[in-house]
Amino acid sequence: MTDSTSLPPWLTRIGVFDLETTGIDVMRDRIVTAHVGVLDHHGAEIAARTWLADPGVPIPAGATAIHGITSERAHRDGAPAAQVIAGVVAALRSLLDQGVPVVAYNAAFDFSLLAHEARRHRIAPLENPSPVIDPLIIDKTYDRYRPGK
Repeated sequence: MTDSTSLPPWLTRIGVFDLETTGIDVMRDRIVTAHVGVLDHHGAEIAARTWLADPGVPIPAGATAIHGITSERAHRDGAPAAQVIAGVVAALRSLLDQGVPVVAYNAAFDFSLLAHEARRHRIAPLENPSPVIDPLIIDKTYDRYRPGK
């Protein structure tokens, strides 16, 4: 990156957010892992938290093939889903409340699934999270015919 004095204040820190899940249905599938981090203006990670959840449902083989987490591992090593969801929501809410932009690839999926999970566990979801930067949207705007998701 560059010297922080040449950046607008909102770019001196960037949040990052990613989920791995049991599938692609934002209303039914569950969070398996979550990561929320903060990068400084050099791109160095200055804060990070990664969660492993016990989703409370079996993790399909197809999902395990993508992220490598089995049902057995999640059940053995994962925290209760409600605890994970509460932590992720709190971490993101803190960043967004400070005006720190959060980068999430395919943000609509991750934020929608997180909102459904929050409601499932009676946790106040993030309402209209902003500012969010989605590289997928930027990429598709630049080259809408590029293959891939």
